[in-house]
Amino acid sequence: VPSDNTRELQLKGGQAQIDQTPAWSTVASLRSTPGVAMHLFNSTQTNYLAFNELVKPFQDVHVRRAISLAINRDALVKAVLFGNGKPANSLFPPQVPFYQANTPGLQFNQAAAKAEMVKSSVPHGFSTTMLIPSGNSDYLTIATIVQSELKPLGIKVNIQQLDPNTTSTDQQALKYDMTLTLWTMDIPDPDELATFAVDPKSGAKSFFTAYNNPAVVAATHKAEVTTVPAQRQALYNTVQAQSAADAFMAFLYYSPYPYAATSNVHGFYVTPLGNMHMENVWLSK
Repeated sequence: VPSDNTRELQLKGGQAQIDQTPAWSTVASLRSTPGVAMHLFNSTQTNYLAFNELVKPFQDVHVRRAISLAINRDALVKAVLFGNGKPANSLFPPQVPFYQANTPGLQFNQAAAKAEMVKSSVPHGFSTTMLIPSGNSDYLTIATIVQSELKPLGIKVNIQQLDPNTTSTDQQALKYDMTLTLWTMDIPDPDELATFAVDPKSGAKSFFTAYNNPAVVAATHKAEVTTVPAQRQALYNTVQAQSAADAFMAFLYYSPYPYAATSNVHGFYVTPLGNMHMENVWLSK
């Protein structure tokens, strides 16, 4: 059922028992709705703004840094998640081992963003296109906010909405300038995300950005075979800090998994990896 409103009505009317990803704007009201339990499960979901480094001027680190610094992540959390999340500071989500909370990332700083543009190959700005899937209200909100935030840098952002399948195909073929994307972990180890995101030879072309920093790639692969936790932490600290400084993606925010269920659903739980064991779930009358 693609409509947020229809799913909510079906939940309240008893035609459905679990609503996956209710609209963030409805979380507060669902929490106070009789007969409904609103769950926000810990997740490994991270949302990003990705840059295609095969397209000018995104091979310029100063351009990427300027854009990342111009994004007010607190405003995104408020506008998109209605406060149900927090700004991202790292490539890794907090639930993943070796996440480094002290990695600052590139947080909102307009003065620093303008300074990066002055140092860039396009100091007076440029025009570009952000590709997003049609029908995704959250992504349209993010795109609209970013579009507004980049205007003071002289960057004109055109928002292109294509159907989700075409959007995904174009992202993987690197047929875009900027695009919105997200990640959730499949395994409780950072190697999956690190290799996918920063190694251009991994099969995913560095999260389909063409990013290539040999030092980051080397640290990632050394961490694969390092078993001493402190040494592995140091390697992943390098990966997190350097990838943030390179701004191959703008790390936007971390969010929980929202699920609404009728109050007669018992034992329902979603793990940070996004798994749910429905064999443990039962209904009461």
